[in-house]
Amino acid sequence: MPSKVSKKTKTTFKKSSKKSMQSSSKKTSTKKTSTKKTKHQSCPPLAFTYFPRNLGRSLLGKKIHWLIDLGGSGKVRDLIGKKYCKNYRKIAWFQGKPYWNEKKGETPGRTLYFNGEDIGHWVYYNEYGIPFNSYELMHQKTGSNQFCQTFALIYMFAHESNNAYLKSLMNCLIPNDFAYNIRVVTQFWRFVINDPQLSTQLLIEIQAINSAFIARESRRERDLSIISDSSVLDLDMVNRLLNDIDLHADTIAKTT
Repeated sequence: MPSKVSKKTKTTFKKSSKKSMQSSSKKTSTKKTSTKKTKHQSCPPLAFTYFPRNLGRSLLGKKIHWLIDLGGSGKVRDLIGKKYCKNYRKIAWFQGKPYWNEKKGETPGRTLYFNGEDIGHWVYYNEYGIPFNSYELMHQKTGSNQFCQTFALIYMFAHESNNAYLKSLMNCLIPNDFAYNIRVVTQFWRFVINDPQLSTQLLIEIQAINSAFIARESRRERDLSIISDSSVLDLDMVNRLLNDIDLHADTIAKTT
């Protein structure tokens, strides 16, 4: 689940043009007809060989929850957005009941939208007001509690980034191949977290997330902490945690 965020000033909605909507539908339909081979070739290299593992839902949740919270953090979003988006200040984010009416053709432009409070789903709207929703694009199992925050960021960077690598990641996503798409998510975070200009600040955020988990455990709430001492979390450990998600991606895709 993403961290709780506060509301930002609403942006003026606009009606999506038929031309834009047709263009969007063409993009999503051609994705499905493209061969897997081509898409895999355009993706970053895989981290290592994957082997299936059978773990319970609670243990799988513990493996991914830190990354879910990282992707939903406003501070993290601003940090990487300012570094990699050419016009990040023009991108709005909004939480709660939408102020637009999609049934009337109204949509926000250039917006990251979260439709809940503590629990909800992230969607990205591009400059034409076209929604990019990981459920509807079949990049994530509908109703699953996984990485909609990161998928929304991947869609945003595909449209707004000045970095060729980040712009390419959306094309790596394959409809209905949920485990593979989780590995694209980890590749996104490997790239960002290992950026020398961002790694220190991102590591501080991950340590803070883990410390919050430890505090919850002291109140006998859900056990989600990565390690008992947040201060020992380093970049090498974070990369190993991402590798561990890759290792269990098939089970995560089916279970969480």
